[in-house]
Amino acid sequence: MGATITLSVHDQFMLGKRMAAAPEKVHGILTKVLTNIAIDFERTEKMTVPVITGRLQSSILTEKQDLRYTITPQVEYAEFVNDRRHFVETTFDLVEPGARQELNEAVSDIIASI
Repeated sequence: MGATITLSVHDQFMLGKRMAAAPEKVHGILTKVLTNIAIDFERTEKMTVPVITGRLQSSILTEKQDLRYTITPQVEYAEFVNDRRHFVETTFDLVEPGARQELNEAVSDIIASI
């Protein structure tokens, strides 16, 4: 004898409610995890960048547009320094494993919340 599945009207209503709330939950979870990653990246880049006067270090800012975060030094010579010292790549290498883990956990949270 095969497995029996019973689905009531109440179950269908609850599933519909959960699915309708899914985009808001997904957006909330992604906002939280991406904010954490951006904060970690900015903090790590400020520790990784070579410091002489501190101007380059203090110019590193994070801009947020919905779920897009851009971490950029604002001084005109940042690209020249990065070409010689590769502080952006170093920062990425340091942050990437933790960021990957946070994103994997976020995906699990999203799946569990739907």
